[in-house]
Amino acid sequence: SFRVIYYHPQRDELAVLALSAPELIQVGTLTPLEDHSLRFDMSLSYDTDRISWATEPTRRISSVWTFDTPTSYTNHWIEDQGQPVDPSVTNWAYTQHEEISPLPASAAEPPEHIGHLAAFLPFFESEWVTETTRTSFAWIPYNEAIVMRTIDTRINKPIAETIFYPHPHTKIIHTLTIHGSGAIDEGTASIDDNAIVIQTKRADHSTTTHIEQRIEHPSAETIRIQTWLIMGTERKQLADTTHQAATD
Repeated sequence: SFRVIYYHPQRDELAVLALSAPELIQVGTLTPLEDHSLRFDMSLSYDTDRISWATEPTRRISSVWTFDTPTSYTNHWIEDQGQPVDPSVTNWAYTQHEEISPLPASAAEPPEHIGHLAAFLPFFESEWVTETTRTSFAWIPYNEAIVMRTIDTRINKPIAETIFYPHPHTKIIHTLTIHGSGAIDEGTASIDDNAIVIQTKRADHSTTTHIEQRIEHPSAETIRIQTWLIMGTERKQLADTTHQAATD
């Protein structure tokens, strides 16, 4: 399970995206409680064609993580589809381990079946650099999902990370971008003549704007990333950058 918890500046909440498998995603919110426990209110979307036990395509679950000690917690459901759940029925105890088990090398490989993100494969051929940035594409382990990371090589800090994943119901590619500035992009991506076109709403602490981005692969040695601000019928280009294939 790949889980992202991020602060949304316009909604003033901690949002959660969890990719549990290609056929199951979760989106929702995290609320810290006064006793230092954490409440998750999540909407689950199942691909019922691939999960035989999923009786419904969507499910609402609320759960609470109760920290028994600084190094252990118990996760228990409190609501399922709006109905209360006895916490004693669903509870799982977790304890901190001294070491983190390393992922096997196979975790970095593409999934066995790529149903929706095949157009991204050419971008994996290299990492991509400018004078000040380095961009990479990586598979999120055990999912048909990709993370695109860009760092500022002068200070070795992240500029942005974008997660691409198909929705289990619509198969539309969704995107989530977390910027180093604190801005958040939430939107969708489509394929246009082997280019990736992203349409998204960008939220910062003061405004929400419509952003379009186009990522293309004009040659084996380059990718081009263009970004526009969309204002009604007008388009203002914010960036047009060519990235070279890294040699190191």
